[in-house]
Amino acid sequence: MIKLNPSDYDYLWTDYDVNFLFVSCYLFREFRKSDMLLTYDHSDKGLRFYLSKTCRKRMSDYGMNFYRKTFPRWKKEVIRNIEAGENLVRQTNKQRKIVRSMTTAEIRKSIIERVNLFQSLGGNYFHTEFFFG
Repeated sequence: MIKLNPSDYDYLWTDYDVNFLFVSCYLFREFRKSDMLLTYDHSDKGLRFYLSKTCRKRMSDYGMNFYRKTFPRWKKEVIRNIEAGENLVRQTNKQRKIVRSMTTAEIRKSIIERVNLFQSLGGNYFHTEFFFG
């Protein structure tokens, strides 16, 4: 069992009344690679996010370099992802009318496509967090 020292972590934020599916939205690759803790307090239904001070420092340093060197490429990726999202919304509106006639494989493919895009957009968003600077 790993023993954690609370003084090694900085509080980031709290979300309230969130379910498992919503919490999983925070688990983008970038968050999964970080030393982040989530705690749940049933009394106020608050999900609290903490980031290790070491990881926060590393992300801050990374963020400074990212905005100096990688930002233009990141911005193009964000625009591509937004356009892909708009296309998926249009596609979803069409599929809504025929979903009952879609095969399980077609529905699965459609869901995975949306999950992958959402994860990519979440990765884009990750670079806008306040601890990157």
